[in-house]
Amino acid sequence: MLNNAAVSLYVLLLQPSIERWRFVFFITASISFTGNLLYILMASGEEQEWNKQDTQDEGGDDGESSRTREPVDVPSFGAFFA
Repeated sequence: MLNNAAVSLYVLLLQPSIERWRFVFFITASISFTGNLLYILMASGEEQEWNKQDTQDEGGDDGESSRTREPVDVPSFGAFFA
């Protein structure tokens, strides 16, 4: 975004007009589109190795592993608007 701000400042300081603003808009839109396209092409829904839970027993008193986590109940998005 810093590069986009620098380009916008340079373009608009020369001679601010509607055409220059249109140019800034298209530069910003192309940067956003490119970033989103790269995300869509490279994103994955697979769980990564570093996120998998360690199920080894560490010798807790109650026989359960102290490193396992209980699932958390998260309210749905619609619950905030009800």
